Amino acid sequence: MRKNADGLKRIEEESKKYLKAEEESTIEEFRKCVFEEVFRKKLGYDCASSLKWSVEQQVYIINDKLKIQITFDEVNERSVVNRLFKDYTEEGVKDSVAEWGIVVSLNGIWLFNNNIGKGQSDFQSKKTVLEIIYGKNSDQYYFDFLSYNNILGIEPNTYFFKDIAEYRNCYYKGSEKSWSAYSSALKRFLKYCSIDMGKWYLKSETNNVYDTIELTDFYSYIEKKTKLEKENTLKNVFFYIKDFMCCMSEKSAFDISTKTMLDGFSKILKQDERQNVINLEKLKKAIQYLETGKNKERDVAMFLMELSFGLERRKLRSLKWRENFDWNNDGSIKEKLKLEEKEIRMPEELIKALQRLKVLGVSGDYVFYRTKDNGKEPMREDVINDVFSKLIRIDPNDEYYKALTPANIRASLVRYLLEQGESLENIVYLMNIEIWNLGNYISLKDIDYIVEQRKEKESHPMEEFFEKLK
Repeated sequence: MRKNADGLKRIEEESKKYLKAEEESTIEEFRKCVFEEVFRKKLGYDCASSLKWSVEQQVYIINDKLKIQITFDEVNERSVVNRLFKDYTEEGVKDSVAEWGIVVSLNGIWLFNNNIGKGQSDFQSKKTVLEIIYGKNSDQYYFDFLSYNNILGIEPNTYFFKDIAEYRNCYYKGSEKSWSAYSSALKRFLKYCSIDMGKWYLKSETNNVYDTIELTDFYSYIEKKTKLEKENTLKNVFFYIKDFMCCMSEKSAFDISTKTMLDGFSKILKQDERQNVINLEKLKKAIQYLETGKNKERDVAMFLMELSFGLERRKLRSLKWRENFDWNNDGSIKEKLKLEEKEIRMPEELIKALQRLKVLGVSGDYVFYRTKDNGKEPMREDVINDVFSKLIRIDPNDEYYKALTPANIRASLVRYLLEQGESLENIVYLMNIEIWNLGNYISLKDIDYIVEQRKEKESHPMEEFFEKLK
């Protein structure tokens, strides 16, 4: 949602007025309108702890980290960058501590960042993050990201776009001509992740927001925010986003083949079409089949872990004996799994399976290792896919085994536990599901149906409370 679209429209209207003015207009009038009416009132710059006007530089300086210039002049990046990111003092010129710069002109609005690395060409040496040409380009949909909160405040999501510019300069291998397609795909997807999915850019040494962005977020984005129908177009969009995500995160769930992505897409993960895979008899057959394989101890333990917690593949492969489990004096595994700063009780059968796996003595700390001869590396995500996909051999004519994937198990587990009477808060706790992400696993229609099937007392849940109010 373009919350501040009227703010951008107000700047456009003022720009047109001054462009058409017959009598000489003053920059002070334009500046006052733009900054006071839009930046202060609509974009939240009244929240700044420090806001001052520099007569020498003709810029507003916000918290010493952002400079805003409002001008009638044409915008040339080189001259603008020199002006915004240099301080001119009596002692001479020195580098400014400001990281961000915004320039508002009669033709558009530009956002710059001074901390972007440089590549080999002029195209890959720019500091431009966003370029909003009034009424013309798609960057106008990102006007909200010029707000105080998004740049300097509690929701610093504009750093997503700074990272896109960093990627352009330092990692992008394509041509300048192709960059527009990459840039558009990345901006739209990251806007969806931050605004719709609630993945704020709260970067720290121990927390990388890109580690939290899953393939299900991509599927949800395609379903809800695009009109992609052709497979080749979907492949292209995934290709653009995959390369960026793999640059930003070593744990990226996007480091898979296009075929794997399409297989997991599962009709764009429409909830009504996703198959329920919690079937006792067929799951028994799946476990019995895995018990005949070369890596039976590893594969069975992994399968039971998935049925217990519905873990994403990247979390499955990252489990470690020392970090995620405690041990009794006799070398047996204690009953709780340590995950996401929580300790959660495990089913007895899972504990037994893990114990059988541990006594194999495979070197390395990863629970689900690559091979018995290479236990120091975690199992690759494509190998996890192979473990599940080979279950089709149980019965090639049964579509159930094709649907027996980690994503479908995770979604089915939510519904199954709810049907068994488990509270929603316990399910969220057990499976580490973000509240805003619940809709990817169960719909309101599903919840309505499940609740209606339960034999609950007829009275309203607030009945007893109202009695006490008398």
